[in-house]
Amino acid sequence: MSEEITCPVCLQICSDSNYAVPVHKVEETGYFHYKCWDCYLGDQFCYICNSESEFEIKKENFLDIYKYCKEDYHKSIDPSLKTHNKFYNICKVDEEGKTALIYACENGVIIASELLKTGNSRPNHVDNNLKTALIYACEKKFTDIITELLNTNNSNPNHVDNNNKTALIYAIENNFPKDIIIKLLNTNESNPNQVDNNNKTALIYAIENNFSKDIIELIQSKI
Repeated sequence: MSEEITCPVCLQICSDSNYAVPVHKVEETGYFHYKCWDCYLGDQFCYICNSESEFEIKKENFLDIYKYCKEDYHKSIDPSLKTHNKFYNICKVDEEGKTALIYACENGVIIASELLKTGNSRPNHVDNNLKTALIYACEKKFTDIITELLNTNNSNPNHVDNNNKTALIYAIENNFPKDIIIKLLNTNESNPNQVDNNNKTALIYAIENNFSKDIIELIQSKI
């Protein structure tokens, strides 16, 4: 199920053409309040916290982070949201159902951590392959991004993709470090009983890959 950003003024879902514009940053969480570009042109007031926007934004200030994460991730880029008054268009979903965050996790883009800090990066968005950002990060073995996803965005570790695999199954199948496995097992009541298309569970992969006794016992304790 897709996560959308809805403008609190017109109640329309922000889109590829009608960007979600950050109008206020909540210091306690680091997340942003948004409104759509059309409503932002009407006034720069944040109706959620009843204050004027702290940002001065022009259309050209939007950085196409989607294109960067998909195609230009090998190029150097300043990841700061505030540098040069650039803001990310994080609403875009392409024909494959992928967001900028999904491409970042699929390609190991360091800037994924900055996308996560916006608070509206849609970490549990599901693409056409039924995969989430966490699934891609586990499948592609980008452990640093996995830690960020689990620590900052409550990414769902129990989501099942088109191979009937969860993030935990990919992590164990790919021999991830012990600390990542433990974090996945202890996050949001992770489900170790999922059976994939090979009729295997996380426990079977752990035994096959000679994981340590304590990891196998931890998996068994969750069954």
